[in-house]
Amino acid sequence: FVAASRAARIRAEFNRECKLAMPMLRSSESSPEMHRAWAIARVDYAAVCEQEAQAVEADEWNRAKMNNAQLILETWKTEKIAD
Repeated sequence: FVAASRAARIRAEFNRECKLAMPMLRSSESSPEMHRAWAIARVDYAAVCEQEAQAVEADEWNRAKMNNAQLILETWKTEKIAD
């Protein structure tokens, strides 16, 4: 589950970058900053940012669960060795 959530996070980052790049290329603004601002202001960009945030949250949650499971296992091993 950790690998799948990490892959979803990477796909979401890529999707966000694509949603930003395409409008920037079509922008008629004069400066790079304005190209970016114009692209970010689009409604569909906000939606992909939210999707990315959800993917990051899921990835972090799964990593935390994995770390917790590893800690429990290490604690159990330590207790067994001490017995």
